[in-house]
Amino acid sequence: MIDENRYAIRNREQLEIQAKEKLRLTQIDVQTAALKAYWTWFVKGQELRVFENILDLANKRARQISKRIRAGDLARIYEAENNQYIRKREAQLNQSQIDFQKASYYLSLFYRDKDGRPIVMSKESVPPMGKIELNPSMNQNQVYTRALVENIDLKILESQREQAKLDVRL
Repeated sequence: MIDENRYAIRNREQLEIQAKEKLRLTQIDVQTAALKAYWTWFVKGQELRVFENILDLANKRARQISKRIRAGDLARIYEAENNQYIRKREAQLNQSQIDFQKASYYLSLFYRDKDGRPIVMSKESVPPMGKIELNPSMNQNQVYTRALVENIDLKILESQREQAKLDVRL
């Protein structure tokens, strides 16, 4: 048996289920954005280190070329050419610093202190590039079963199906 009051109660229950699942979906979206922000920051930090190392090597090379020019082993044109390469490396480093700073600011939207103030991460806080091991903890059948049981869209559709049944019964 169903009447207007029972229908309204059950319909509200289904709406509540749908709202909770949509909230969960929003939370997952925010976590995904935070994860992307972290890995972008990490990669930009690694790139920055690489460009710093390349510039350092270019400067060392310039000193060696200068020694060889003074010794008469090389023509001065090599020094001018190398200086062009150094300026190019400096420009790459500057762009990398800008990209890293942008990534740091974007990460600070998600990374906060206990009072809720954003924390802008520095270059020194980028962890070193280590060997990343991927160890799947579940086999494919477990992953499929878990995804089927916890799928938010399927839960929302099931709730909407229950609402449609209520409409038919009413």
